[in-house]
Amino acid sequence: KKCCMKSSSGRVVPKRPTTYRTRFDEAMVMKQTKRAVVNREFCVACGSCQKVCPVGAIRVYKGLYAQTDEARCIGCGRCAKECPASVITVEARHEN
Repeated sequence: KKCCMKSSSGRVVPKRPTTYRTRFDEAMVMKQTKRAVVNREFCVACGSCQKVCPVGAIRVYKGLYAQTDEARCIGCGRCAKECPASVITVEARHEN
């Protein structure tokens, strides 16, 4: 079968692709175009966004509000989806 191969122990196992494409990879492609922006005035500093960020680009600042590190943010939008107060938006990154 094309989908399977024999392992060194003689068992038939499924073939695996040599490369994997994930949503994280797709988010890395968006890195240059999008960023997360927090509305500090209404942020409840719960830390939900910090827990789901795959690159650690968002932190709760002194227990007051979340703040993004624009250099690290890949614009994937996970923080915005997780935010219970809906104060995080994903916007176009502006070039200087």
